[in-house]
Amino acid sequence: MKISLWELRRWIKKTRKIAVITGCSKEDGVGYNTAKILLEQDYEVIATVRDVENNDLVRNEITKFENLNLQTLDLCSADSIKLFIEGVLSQYNYIDVLINNAANVAIGSTETLTQEDLLTTFQTKVFGPVALIQGFLRNYNSGFHC
Repeated sequence: MKISLWELRRWIKKTRKIAVITGCSKEDGVGYNTAKILLEQDYEVIATVRDVENNDLVRNEITKFENLNLQTLDLCSADSIKLFIEGVLSQYNYIDVLINNAANVAIGSTETLTQEDLLTTFQTKVFGPVALIQGFLRNYNSGFHC
């Protein structure tokens, strides 16, 4: 049986594991290095950053991997989270792996931290990741992941 290159690529895409990784912008970070490892293991990697133009994935030409999908995600924005989930599910229908790695750093003593610093930290490290888990689990539990 002869198979066209287009059909082969389509089959590979269907059989490739799909991973979403948040917080992939810094070369010395967990997200960046996890994305690199999974790309080398032939995962389809949806790597998220706050700034698509200004990050180490772009600077270090990691974007040359055809199985990398670099996307903007702001975990402090409910609209950004909702649009991201909808976009991923409309393009891929499911994901296999979700790695919530995004972080921000609020440095200072308790009395010097502002309310905004604390809210941003909790939104980035707690509420945003929970929203992603809930959004993808809703789809997973509804049986559309197969």
